Amino acid sequence: VAESTMMPMQKFAAKVSYRNANKIYVRVAKIDQVQLKKLSEKYYNEELYEKILKLATSVYEQNHQLPVDKDFNQHSVEILLEGLPVGYYILLVSDNEGFSCRNAMAAYQEFRVSGISYVTQKVDNGAQRFIVMDRSTGWPLSGVSCQSWYTKYSYSGRRYVRKNGPIYTSDKNGMVVLKATSAGQNEQWSMDFRKGADFLSTENTYYAAKTDNPVYARINTTFFTDRAIYR
Repeated sequence: VAESTMMPMQKFAAKVSYRNANKIYVRVAKIDQVQLKKLSEKYYNEELYEKILKLATSVYEQNHQLPVDKDFNQHSVEILLEGLPVGYYILLVSDNEGFSCRNAMAAYQEFRVSGISYVTQKVDNGAQRFIVMDRSTGWPLSGVSCQSWYTKYSYSGRRYVRKNGPIYTSDKNGMVVLKATSAGQNEQWSMDFRKGADFLSTENTYYAAKTDNPVYARINTTFFTDRAIYR
């Protein structure tokens, strides 16, 4: 288990759970996200894993000796992995050098390496505000291309298809506002952020529909008790 997004060119940790194993083999590989999605829609379980194994291009491999307690219980260790440039990757872990899943232990996890991060805030009129930031420093990123999109079910194709919305560009404060659609529309929007070779997509979806809720001004009064700190 590792985080879904890593910092570029920085080492990162992954947690491996095991039982009755004394050695694991680890492969970090580059993979095309679009091709991986297509495979996931068509194949399952061992067949999907074997397709992924063929599709992924190995970047580096490691092997690790595991503590053996001989108690037949599940244990966990953390392994340290090398930093990577921006891109989309897959982490493969197995108890055999060939990374076979047939009568053997094998697991995988997808992850992205990106220097982009973001926070979101709902706006009173139903719009969604994004603040795009540098993942390392927290400073706002300007000039980031932000492609909005949502999925819609296609009855003819019997599957969900992607529908692109407006493209925005983050301002000097790293801000972009996903404009609210008409009231009653219930699309769940996502956002793709791109700056040069770096790319990040939102993990969650967001509603951006106009609301009829009136905005009120509120006045709050705070009373401080008689304590020496206020004198």
